[in-house]
Amino acid sequence: MKNLTKWLSKNLIRIYAFFAFTYLFIPVLYTFVFSFNDSRKTNLIWKGFTLDKWKNPCGAPDICSALGNSFVIGFTATAISTVLGTLIAFALGRYRFKGRSLQIYLSSCQWQLLRLCSEHLCLLCL
Repeated sequence: MKNLTKWLSKNLIRIYAFFAFTYLFIPVLYTFVFSFNDSRKTNLIWKGFTLDKWKNPCGAPDICSALGNSFVIGFTATAISTVLGTLIAFALGRYRFKGRSLQIYLSSCQWQLLRLCSEHLCLLCL
């Protein structure tokens, strides 16, 4: 029993990380595998292997412009979040003010809730 407890204390984080990454990458793997499906409307039933969807990825209307817009929005949001997050981190680390611990707790809860909701939404959209 002591050996099992010792082994679990060393490897529990690895086991948790394995399951967490598996849970996160299932939608990515599903999308990649079914991008080779020969089905036109639905990807729930495997109809056969094809490379037709990969021959001309910009063949569908507005796909490449939508991809470009996604990159612009992503880079802009990342830059703004980085600047604001850095300024907030400096303020929380340097100054002591009333409600500081509550602010840190609420920020942590907000990000955890957002991460969990987005993960579940990805799995539900399969």
